[in-house]
Amino acid sequence: MDENELLTRVTEDKDFVRRLLEDRLDDWEVAKEWAELVLRIEPEDLVHRLALVRAHRHLGQTSLAISELEKCQRIIESGNVGVVDRDVVIPMVEGEKRLLLPSR
Repeated sequence: MDENELLTRVTEDKDFVRRLLEDRLDDWEVAKEWAELVLRIEPEDLVHRLALVRAHRHLGQTSLAISELEKCQRIIESGNVGVVDRDVVIPMVEGEKRLLLPSR
């Protein structure tokens, strides 16, 4: 879908971000495209990296999800995270790690 359609779909869904953070979206392809769009602008944005991890996981693209999870880890290890990232997003990244890499 083009960027205008994507922006319309995301902005018309008032609960998009909440459901994304709660891991309860109906359309993970939209989440994937949204995260990719934002990450083209801000590649170090942890919450959208997390969104991409989740989207890939839900779409059955496990290797891509793991690759994005590794990028999340590099962002976290860089120390370049804000309070919300530290308190809210990092625990979600850890949850994704448990889902995608249960034996590690």
